[in-house]
Amino acid sequence: MDILTYHGQMIYVKTTNHDILLLKVMGKYNNEQSYKVKVLEMNGEMMDEDMVIHNEEITRICILPYEIQQGIELTVNHIPTFNFNDSKNLPSHIEIGEK
Repeated sequence: MDILTYHGQMIYVKTTNHDILLLKVMGKYNNEQSYKVKVLEMNGEMMDEDMVIHNEEITRICILPYEIQQGIELTVNHIPTFNFNDSKNLPSHIEIGEK
């Protein structure tokens, strides 16, 4: 199946080995039968891996609505990262809300 039509978009792909990938199509790879993709999720597990997928590996494609793609893109680009190098100065208990 040709996924180049979805260049720059996020789609779900089911592969011949029954993996379900949420990926962003980045473009063609060396030949017309291979594509460079960024895998964001594999079988429900979060990933952030560039890989190459071949036409013959793809059994199904699920196109996501544009609004959902935007939401995923925002989440991926703005995931808060916490670095607790100085954890001895962090409080052991935090309350949120009014007392």
